[in-house]
Amino acid sequence: MEFKVGNYYLAKEYKDCGYSFPSGKYKLKAINDAFPNKPIINDDELIVAKEIWLEGVMETDQFDTDRKGNWYFWEFPENTEGIEYMWIPESVVEEVFMPINN
Repeated sequence: MEFKVGNYYLAKEYKDCGYSFPSGKYKLKAINDAFPNKPIINDDELIVAKEIWLEGVMETDQFDTDRKGNWYFWEFPENTEGIEYMWIPESVVEEVFMPINN
């Protein structure tokens, strides 16, 4: 599926993708080829992305795939976890997000 900056998407349920994301509309804010070097909003977004998405796959083939692949910057829907924005690797984006059917 082709993801476009500015479009809104929904996250699949945990039972359908294996990832737990808050329900609601997600807006794609940016796409970066490879892990981003500069934050869009603040440095914390890159620290969080490394901790969540890269540390768990270090020393595996997935680490290189994710580090070198596209990264997507999402605006999250209102949620109880307090997450407003997050960088997410393409491998996860393809599993989790789907277009909103109008």
